[in-house]
Amino acid sequence: MRKGFIFYRDRCVGCEACVVACGLENGPFPPLSWRNIYHFNENHLPGVPVFSWSLACNHCEEAACMLACPASAYFRDPETGAVILNEDLCIGCTYCQWACPYDAPVFNVYSGIMSKCTLCIHRLQEGSDPACVNGCPVGALQFDSLPEKNDKKQPPGFPETTLNPAVRIIYGKHTVTPETTYIYKIPPGKGHSDKISGSLGKKKNLSPGKEWPLLIFTLLLPLMAGMLARYMFRPEVWLGYAFPAAGVFSGVASLWHLGRKERAWRSVLNIRTSWLSREIMGFTLTFIAGIVFFIFPRSMFLAWIALSLAVVSLVAVDQVYAYAKNKYTFLFHSSNVLLTGFLWISLAWLQARPVIFIGVLKLLLTAIAVIVLYRHERMPVAKIIMYAMRILTLVIALVYLISGPAYLPYVVVLFLTGEIIDRLLFYIEQELTGMASHFAGWQKDHVKQKMIPSKTLLP
Repeated sequence: MRKGFIFYRDRCVGCEACVVACGLENGPFPPLSWRNIYHFNENHLPGVPVFSWSLACNHCEEAACMLACPASAYFRDPETGAVILNEDLCIGCTYCQWACPYDAPVFNVYSGIMSKCTLCIHRLQEGSDPACVNGCPVGALQFDSLPEKNDKKQPPGFPETTLNPAVRIIYGKHTVTPETTYIYKIPPGKGHSDKISGSLGKKKNLSPGKEWPLLIFTLLLPLMAGMLARYMFRPEVWLGYAFPAAGVFSGVASLWHLGRKERAWRSVLNIRTSWLSREIMGFTLTFIAGIVFFIFPRSMFLAWIALSLAVVSLVAVDQVYAYAKNKYTFLFHSSNVLLTGFLWISLAWLQARPVIFIGVLKLLLTAIAVIVLYRHERMPVAKIIMYAMRILTLVIALVYLISGPAYLPYVVVLFLTGEIIDRLLFYIEQELTGMASHFAGWQKDHVKQKMIPSKTLLP
């Protein structure tokens, strides 16, 4: 029978002895941690339940990290069922971290690779329990047999997935959470903390500064598709230099996203299940087919193969970001790479109607995002300026396009400027949801705040 962690919520006191035991046994020293404690109502606000969860890797039956890893660095131990990372094969792309809804894989900045809970298989082979289980002083964490299938609904606060994690949470006699708890929020400046939890705001956000290699890659790949389309329509000499230059630059830039660049060749070893692996393979084949086409420009067969591979690569890029969420996006983000690729292809073929359609669609998506953002958060001045510039570049580009082909160079420059801004906004707004953000969102949904009128407060 399958074994896994059993966590008794009502026994846990949040002492983090399990975290310490894991670190002493396996060596992930702070700030790295394979096991985390999630506190509900950490600041002990009155009228709100106080409890903690202790979670590590759940060694899922359908492990998202294993499916997402492009380097095939994950495997399952046949005896224990543990999902194990072979660190000698890891390329440090962090994509498994994107995919895992439980925040299990962590990136080691010193070694440039990922690391995660091993289920202490060396202890299991000796007949002992994992170190975290032995370290728990109140018996809140146990390791025992689980039902073959988890037919029950996931516990509140747990991401709803089909991964079948090897963990069960036992609540005991107490209710999980109140349906709605109202706490009174003192106005700012009164010296009282109104935070439900101070440690659960940590989210795996993307950012242009951190993901600049991916920013460059996702900007240049649609342009390369446009260059191929343009060379099919009109074989201009400069394209024979621009296409390989863009390919080499984007490929080299993308290496800086990897913690272990010398292992980059392994990134195409999991085409069967990893969209990242498919993206890299698609880009590589697009580049090779494109170069061959530029050498033999009369072969339309080669041209269509290269362009088809480019479109497949664009689809793969968008699928890579399927793990990222943006609650302010309607349908999809206006910087959608496939949509941008068709924009450049249509421009290359001087097809005004498709360009106008895509431009208007991007304008509508941007406008909807601005409206939703305005209603849900206070936007900083820099983001307001970026959105204003994005909308302005789209509007002016469309006006120039309608005015006639004489303004085509201006249209290209305006669209390019707008796409750079839009892709920057994409990375600013994307959030990689994990256990911390799910747990924090659960608290937010169950604890409502009412503002105390200022006049009722004592001076």
